[in-house]
Amino acid sequence: MVGVIRIAKNSVLVLIARMTDVISSLILAGILSRYLGVRDYGNYLFIMGLVLTITSFAHLGLPQILVREMSQNRDSMAKLVRAGLMLTSIFLCVTGLIILSIVIISGLSSAFFLSILVAFVSEAIVLFSGPFVSAFISFEKMQYDAAVTIVNRLLVIGLMICVSFFDLGFISVFVSAATANFCRLMMILYISRKTNIEYIHGVEKNDLVYLFKQTLPVGLSFIVTQLYLYTNLFILKMLRGPEDVALFQAPFSIILKLQILPAILIVAFGPVMARLAVSETSYSYLKTVYTYIIKNLFIFCLPLTWFCFFMAKDITTFIFGDQFLNAGISFQIIIWIIGFQFLNIFSDMVLQVIFKQQRLILSSCVVFISNAVLSFLLISEYGYVGGSIAILISAGILFGLNFYFVSRYLKGVSLSFMIKPICSFLLVLFICSKITWLSQPFLVVLGFLLYTVVLFALRVFSRSEFRLFVKTINERGYQLAA
Repeated sequence: MVGVIRIAKNSVLVLIARMTDVISSLILAGILSRYLGVRDYGNYLFIMGLVLTITSFAHLGLPQILVREMSQNRDSMAKLVRAGLMLTSIFLCVTGLIILSIVIISGLSSAFFLSILVAFVSEAIVLFSGPFVSAFISFEKMQYDAAVTIVNRLLVIGLMICVSFFDLGFISVFVSAATANFCRLMMILYISRKTNIEYIHGVEKNDLVYLFKQTLPVGLSFIVTQLYLYTNLFILKMLRGPEDVALFQAPFSIILKLQILPAILIVAFGPVMARLAVSETSYSYLKTVYTYIIKNLFIFCLPLTWFCFFMAKDITTFIFGDQFLNAGISFQIIIWIIGFQFLNIFSDMVLQVIFKQQRLILSSCVVFISNAVLSFLLISEYGYVGGSIAILISAGILFGLNFYFVSRYLKGVSLSFMIKPICSFLLVLFICSKITWLSQPFLVVLGFLLYTVVLFALRVFSRSEFRLFVKTINERGYQLAA
């Protein structure tokens, strides 16, 4: 049981880190949306979307590849960290030039110009810390990530409260974030030195070339995925304006934060899945872990989606304020993305650990083009609501493509695990629709209880399946790490 216990411990630590990140992000959204108002908050979201999209050229999917490589060969940590830092530095220089070119050519106001540059510096600091965080994860030292995250987010909240209280202005929002991220980097460097993570010595050319070749397919996929995630934002800015940007992106940012559960599982199970993919003979073990996780994620997604759908307007107004009431409509549409997103995160991971990351480029390109076309057609007619519909359809396409690729390499993987949960969910919805005398909160609670009962009645949960899952982790996942 050593493997399962270690994963449980890591999961708790990652949960602490990610819950801190999610809760602080929601608090920050509430502070900034009320301080800036709909229009300026839309401009803030546009700047962040622009910077995150362009800095994706420097991200290159490097953290995922570093975790895979260091998990499979722990002796390579030092040279991989050094190579990762070098690659990040090179591509940050390139993306910095891209940012400068865009803001100069666009003829933006001085406030926009400075805000974009400061936001870029802030994100560059985060990217530069990436190789060290990957080392923490691959060696399953999640306590360092948790400590760094908690300190960083508390500092950000404190600084943003000061910005709002003293009315320091639009650009001070980005300066505060950059300050907090710089303190985070200093803390990471201190921990790395104490834990003997080397990064000072020179970089071998072969290591740099190898890492670049491995990250390039994932990086291209990541870049296109970022474009896909922010296409709707850019088109809304171009065709409608900052108000529509805010009404779409504000709820969409909540949806992205709901990915906390798969993010926790990816960090906890990522090293194990990487070790189970060392050869094709171990793919059957990888399939066991993959199918068990996505089945239970899907079971969890259905009631979560239902709850958020019914509470959409209450959630958006509670977080962002009454002026964002209309954002509840887009939230009700976008919330259905989480089922696709949750499962797709693990499909991405599988394709990376079995060295089939090239397939991610194809799926990302297809979904980017699909979303761009749908967005132009729907946003021009329906505004932010049309953008919400476009991103939902595109998310379904992305999940379908990546799951198809996974099923080609992990023989026996199929969507049959969805049948019983969907039947259970539809039955509960039908029953609840006939109960008109209960208030909404009580109806939601009753729905959750009925859903659980029906799942057990249909024998969705299998003891033998769970035992096989645990046995695979203990006897294969950690046997290979010894």
